[in-house]
Amino acid sequence: MNRRDLLKMSGMALAAGSAPATRLWAAPADYQGQFLIQMQVRGAWDVASYCDPKLNKGGKVINNWAKTKGIQTAGNIAYAPFANNAELFDKHHDKMLVINGVNSYTNGHSAGQQYNFTGSTQAGYPNLSAAFASTLQDDFPMPLLVNGGSFSSGDVIVPTRLGRDIDTFNTLLEPNASRTKQYLPDEDIAAIDAFRKKRARDNLSKASIEADKRFLKDFLNANKSFPNFAEFKRVLDMVDTTGFDMRENLNQQMLYALVGFKSGTSVSADTVINAFDTHSDHDNLHAARLTKANNAIAFAWEVAEQLEITDRLNMFIGSDFARTPWYNSGGGKDHWPIGSAIIMKSGVNWTDRVVGKTDDGLKAYKLNPNNLRRDDANGVILESKHVMAFGRRLMGIESNPLMRNFDLRTEDVDFKFDY
Repeated sequence: MNRRDLLKMSGMALAAGSAPATRLWAAPADYQGQFLIQMQVRGAWDVASYCDPKLNKGGKVINNWAKTKGIQTAGNIAYAPFANNAELFDKHHDKMLVINGVNSYTNGHSAGQQYNFTGSTQAGYPNLSAAFASTLQDDFPMPLLVNGGSFSSGDVIVPTRLGRDIDTFNTLLEPNASRTKQYLPDEDIAAIDAFRKKRARDNLSKASIEADKRFLKDFLNANKSFPNFAEFKRVLDMVDTTGFDMRENLNQQMLYALVGFKSGTSVSADTVINAFDTHSDHDNLHAARLTKANNAIAFAWEVAEQLEITDRLNMFIGSDFARTPWYNSGGGKDHWPIGSAIIMKSGVNWTDRVVGKTDDGLKAYKLNPNNLRRDDANGVILESKHVMAFGRRLMGIESNPLMRNFDLRTEDVDFKFDY
């Protein structure tokens, strides 16, 4: 096939009306705002063996590790000596705000995921990751990356779904090459690209139907995003992943989110790790999953440091709810509505702290929303809506017009309050 045939074929596709309809824009070169990773720990984590550690009381075994070990601390944060918790908390406690005693008022997975990841029990509310990305979607080619899980867009944004098929996405980064060869010379690709753009501009100048005009404008704007994807590939290649298992899907999710942030293609991501519903063989199964989750969190901060975006990264880590403060007959732990959330941010004065408190049986105490102290008389039980409302405020979107249809109807709890 000669160059003339290639150019003719590229023009035929556009003339046939096959230009992409997805709205893709070029990211602003001067964007200096925040980035968000919302991490779903799906299946319900055991906070009594994580960030709300409990010892055995009155002959009742809450945790097997508590038979021989005590509660550990890193900075101002208590954690359980379970799985590889020490590695994460010892190194990253200064970035953590732990919120304990968060009541999701459900033992059902779907309802718990809906409430904890959106802040509302009503269907149709967006995940925090989607809510944030929606306010910037006109400026980024792939404003929101999602990876499955319990995701709701709230119809405010169309996400880019990576899931487990990251190899397919990799082919889009270099569509003119395989692992072993380049299909066409660079000059041919440049000629094809120039021809398609000229043909689109010519057709736009002649178009009289508004739908056709919008179609062609979207196509031309989509082409502006190509340099962002080249930058994505460049940044991806420069990240040093030594010491981390990149066969782990959650590590891959974190990597692509952070590379997207740095390269100007994305601003928000929803990451997912499954299989925490440990109704049997709890200690072995849960320890294995927590280890993977902790490793991925540590990996994310390592990559953020390499890419020099630690001061702009926000992580919201949560689960469906929690697990019972006792074992069942099969050595598992069942569903418990009162759990925890962790917010991570570097370089601020409100981290390395724990807010909220539960008793020895993982029942939540009421909290004064103004000073964050225990207040049995006039306080409130923390709920998922309080955490997500704080997330909206932290990400600067609580007053955005797009959020008017998604009121969380909650008291104001300022988790930054310094007492």
